[in-house]
Amino acid sequence: MRQQIIIVTILMFVASSILWKPLGVLIFSAAVVRSFIIMHDCGHGIYWKNKYLDYLTGLAAATVSLTSYSDWLNIHKKHHLHSNEIGYEQHNQTSPLTVNEFKKLDDWERFMYKLQFGKYSLFTITPTITFLSSLLNAKLYELVLIFIMLGLLIHKNGFIETWIGYSIAAVFGVTMFHLQHTFDGSYKEESESYDAQENALRGTSFIQMPFFLKWFTLNNEYHHIHHYNQTIPCYKLAEYHENNLEKFKNVKKTYFSDILTTYKWSLYDSDEKKFVDCLEL
Repeated sequence: MRQQIIIVTILMFVASSILWKPLGVLIFSAAVVRSFIIMHDCGHGIYWKNKYLDYLTGLAAATVSLTSYSDWLNIHKKHHLHSNEIGYEQHNQTSPLTVNEFKKLDDWERFMYKLQFGKYSLFTITPTITFLSSLLNAKLYELVLIFIMLGLLIHKNGFIETWIGYSIAAVFGVTMFHLQHTFDGSYKEESESYDAQENALRGTSFIQMPFFLKWFTLNNEYHHIHHYNQTIPCYKLAEYHENNLEKFKNVKKTYFSDILTTYKWSLYDSDEKKFVDCLEL
């Protein structure tokens, strides 16, 4: 299964460069999404049994995802340690601050927060900027690999097609992040009462993925299971869920249609226990 996932992803990249441009761009975007998820599992050391093979595969997947692998490893570790824990910096989330934290920012910081997480930019310009910003903390060898890969892609597919392909993948990725943690009733607690297992069951969602997207997302919709048990690779998440239905029966189900309501949620009001729009403050 592990080998098949990688082979299919590579074939998708090859197909994207030879097919009719609009279709090729969409396949390229899907291959980037798959690569990011492969990188994610390698970062947890759960894709291969050999840690060196995990690292090399993760680095390759990060390169085609335009992601600094070293920076992502650091950020993602913090995400698992403090996801939804009020008072800690929130990584890989689209509503990272509480209302009280937001009010403590100065005028410039509030402006920048609104620019990044506001409803008009979160699903438009923010995704691409977010992924590219990781390169600011990249190691030299990561930058070299990424720029070589980008040069080859632009030479083969063209700059516009490459940019559009990555932008679509970035928007889809941020949409997934949003659905995974920003929903009505999400678990949010102060440090003294924070419980990681409760966060896995109540602070992460089970995305109801349309069937035509499941092949591209490698079971990423089972995000609750990943937070519950980080040792389960993507290709075993669905099986684990089906074998533990009783345990996960109350996990929040989210849908892509929820974005029509939640797209404006960018702050958490810890007093009212709900998400709100930062542009209204």
